[in-house]
Amino acid sequence: MDIYNEFLQLARLSISGRREDVITLLRRTTRRSTNERPEFGAQLKEVLSHLEESFLRKATTPNSNNVGASDMFLKQKNFEFNFDPIWIDSVRIPLEEIIQEQKNANLLKSVNVLPTRSVLFIGPPGVGKTLAAHWLEKQLGRNLFTLNLASIMSSYLGRTGANLSMVLDDAANEDSILFLDEFDSIGKTRGDIGDVGELKRLVNVLLQSLDNWPRTGLLVAATNHPELLDKAVWRRFDRVIDFTLPTASEQTMFTHKKLTCSSFEIDPELMKLIGAAFENSSFADSELWLNSCIRKSVLQNIDLQITLQEAISDIFSKKQPKEKSMAAMILINQGISQRKASELLQVSRDTIRKYMKNTEPHKDE
Repeated sequence: MDIYNEFLQLARLSISGRREDVITLLRRTTRRSTNERPEFGAQLKEVLSHLEESFLRKATTPNSNNVGASDMFLKQKNFEFNFDPIWIDSVRIPLEEIIQEQKNANLLKSVNVLPTRSVLFIGPPGVGKTLAAHWLEKQLGRNLFTLNLASIMSSYLGRTGANLSMVLDDAANEDSILFLDEFDSIGKTRGDIGDVGELKRLVNVLLQSLDNWPRTGLLVAATNHPELLDKAVWRRFDRVIDFTLPTASEQTMFTHKKLTCSSFEIDPELMKLIGAAFENSSFADSELWLNSCIRKSVLQNIDLQITLQEAISDIFSKKQPKEKSMAAMILINQGISQRKASELLQVSRDTIRKYMKNTEPHKDE
């Protein structure tokens, strides 16, 4: 630990009146000195305790512009998984490899190879990027801290990038996972004409942190708009994982796990129909729809299968006749009359009969 540089930084922060940043710096120095100078560390901890107590008494309102470095990122509460997430192989395999690498970092170090330290998640909203960060947290048994870059770029632009630098430095000294949400904010703001110098400093801080991220840490970034990131950013990540919209079969598996964990038993064919309805939609969309159906079923004391049948008809009523007929045949096989299926899906009974006749297996003569 370079105590002289720490002291110089402390002096600069004190002169500028940035008490919150002083506290952050003292916290970091206290942690570092605990092993090297236990007595000094204990004394510094006591001083820090009094300073924090004094600061709390004089705390500003949440809307104040006097926001310190420690307020720039959020410690996430432990995410509760009711069931293991559904991952396609192109997502599941690299996630499992990252977990394996992090758990065997010392073994890799013995052959002069580092585990994956930085990974970029790309894909549309609702496909599981944030969920994957929590999954890594659970599997690795680490704390997850989130830093929303969109907020940083808007709130801290025009102020020194030292705040961001201190936060990243703090996170890099923890055995934790740092999750950079809305990473495309870097690309979105590059074209802005105001505060260009400060923007460049913020971007440089981020890029340097990616380059120097410690062996024991894991940095995860997520973006809905990968096209906004330039090549200099892409090169900083050890891995890139593409989260695509789920297929019908993946949505069916998700529906099965979602309903099973809630102790509901539903006809498998109906779950396939739900999967087909939400093909190329996000898991977030299908879960929102399922939760709505479950709430209606429970509060109105209606069998969930009936609730799902009626709700799915609304989705398929807007589709093509062939898709409507396919859905009608599945409902009929579940005991619904042709007349009722015709009404639910707004398709004629003749169309349903023709579809059923054309899809009947031909018997060998």
